[in-house]
Amino acid sequence: MAIRLALGATHGSVLRLIVGDGVRMIALGLLLGTPVLYLSGQAIRGVLIGVSPFDVLTLTAVAAGLAIVALLTCYLAAMRVTAIEPSDTLKEG
Repeated sequence: MAIRLALGATHGSVLRLIVGDGVRMIALGLLLGTPVLYLSGQAIRGVLIGVSPFDVLTLTAVAAGLAIVALLTCYLAAMRVTAIEPSDTLKEG
């Protein structure tokens, strides 16, 4: 990323790149994880107490919570990358 910045990329474009990749990975995880959850519903029934493995409200809340945490993590990582001074990084390497 420091090389991209040193070659003229803006901080905003690097931020969009990192967060955009994170959003795509989050969406892929949700798209692949939802059918797997429904297929494994009987296997996790014994672990759940007081809720059905197919409770839409609970599944939506958990998926949204995980997505928010993952998106926040991507954003914080992107902010750390954009705070790097590219010339200093290239001198050290």
